[in-house]
Amino acid sequence: MTRRHTLDRPLCFLLLAALLVSAAAGYCRWFLPMPAAPAITMAEPPREVHDAPQAEYRPTVPPAPTSQPVRKAVLPEAPAHETPEPAEAVPLPAEAPLSAPVLPSEPASMARCLLIGDSRTVGIREYAGLEGADFFASTGLGPHKIGTARISVPGLGKLLLEELLAARTYDRVYIMLGINEVGYPAGSTMKKYRALVEQIRTAQPEALIILQGNLHVTRAWSDSDPIINNPVLDAFNAETAALADGRTIFYLDPNPLFDGPDGGLSTEKCSDGAHLRARHYIEWGKWLSLQSGEILRSIQGADTE
Repeated sequence: MTRRHTLDRPLCFLLLAALLVSAAAGYCRWFLPMPAAPAITMAEPPREVHDAPQAEYRPTVPPAPTSQPVRKAVLPEAPAHETPEPAEAVPLPAEAPLSAPVLPSEPASMARCLLIGDSRTVGIREYAGLEGADFFASTGLGPHKIGTARISVPGLGKLLLEELLAARTYDRVYIMLGINEVGYPAGSTMKKYRALVEQIRTAQPEALIILQGNLHVTRAWSDSDPIINNPVLDAFNAETAALADGRTIFYLDPNPLFDGPDGGLSTEKCSDGAHLRARHYIEWGKWLSLQSGEILRSIQGADTE
């Protein structure tokens, strides 16, 4: 018995210590003030952007002042001192006069036209495609020979010029002659040329007469020929141009269309120094039609003044 009490003594001390600690804790709880525990705020969980409702954006527009109406944006008005005076209203005619001439807006038709000339005009006949036009032309023709020459005209056969002028009526008559007869005595070829113009004027009083200058030869030809050369042709062309009155007789110079940089017929456009290649006769025909349209416009414009 004595040994067992000796072994249980440490256990008794432990139980006593535990009771003292428990009593102290109870004393503190009941008799000492305890600090208030801090309030814990729970953070709101983050929102997911894609799950949030998307409100439609509507910009706030301030109301317009009640004293002025709302207007659409316009360009700034000019200052008062720059504001132009209002133009006076011009009354339009109720109806255009039926007699008002209509100016051509396209190159003139070459139908009902007669072209008189030498081998250059033969080239126009063969290649230019001037539909409806008549030609009184042959190689070597000139003012001295034209009075006795008989030339074939489709639908009429071979006839003199005076017979052709009596058989048909033309709106325009074109003449290009002279190069084959510039070697005649001075002034004689031009005298015959003037007589031809008068003959046509008498036989076709309603027709316009359009004179064409003689086409140049190449510079090489001109420099080597003492008779047919460009200075001589230019002098004859100047006398021809002097016959034009701008009313019923007109002058056209085709040389600017076909001359080269040296002032003579372009070597690239001619075949033998004096005659154009076929494709350039087509160009010549179009040019004639265009220039004729300009002449008609000038006449009709003058009539309305």
